[in-house]
Amino acid sequence: MPVYKVGCECGSAALVRPAQAGNSAVCPACGRTIQVPTLRHLVRMPAEPSAEPASAPRTHAAALAMVFAAISLVSFVGSLIVGSPPAPVPVEPYRAAFDSMNDGQIHSAWVDMMSRNRVYRPPSPQELTVQRRFKIATVAAGGLRALAAVAAVVAIAVGAWRLSCGRGQSRQLSTKL
Repeated sequence: MPVYKVGCECGSAALVRPAQAGNSAVCPACGRTIQVPTLRHLVRMPAEPSAEPASAPRTHAAALAMVFAAISLVSFVGSLIVGSPPAPVPVEPYRAAFDSMNDGQIHSAWVDMMSRNRVYRPPSPQELTVQRRFKIATVAAGGLRALAAVAAVVAIAVGAWRLSCGRGQSRQLSTKL
């Protein structure tokens, strides 16, 4: 793909591609905005095929889209990490308690459980800890997924707006990102 030199007031030149025709470029020496000629005028200029063009300047819209895309990605990955299932409850303490009971105690516990049709006992401290952590992880994962969805929608909307208004009509950032 050919590359063209577009002169600046400072005497330096910016390298541009035909895709940048009609837009503006940033002078690599002084940082001023240079108006790139239209494609019709640009192709009449001598080409610099061996030169590597400077990257196109980023616009506010592109920067905003990249920021929200990054927020979306980080939030989604965070929700996957936080929302992963909790560690299984260890069975050994319950098995040890069951093994220490005699047959009469096991039978009366079974009758008591069956008469109420559920196990009626307060949860152990370990079970309470697991329940609290699970609730916190569920809420955090939901919040992160919601943040990821909002950030993705904003990134898509900004990208669509940028495409609809044209690349050259967006304001350019004065500094490189």
